[in-house]
Amino acid sequence: MLHEPGIKCPKCGNTGSFVIDSRGAFDMIRRRRVCDECKNRFTTYEFIPNTEETTEELSKQVNKVNKEINSLQSILDKLIKIRINYV
Repeated sequence: MLHEPGIKCPKCGNTGSFVIDSRGAFDMIRRRRVCDECKNRFTTYEFIPNTEETTEELSKQVNKVNKEINSLQSILDKLIKIRINYV
């Protein structure tokens, strides 16, 4: 069981609870909880952000890193040519 402070019990208002069951579905996670104080059982729902937006942001970051890598690669290639010509 996972203890998670901060989630208020709807019955007594206590902020301590244990997760006794978690189930994921598409864009949300359903968690069954038990209050530390009154032992009341209640359900919370956590919504997962839109994965398409997250994927787009990640793709932009990957493209930016790839451009930086290509730039570094071209600099290294030039330095290697200079070194070969020097020796």
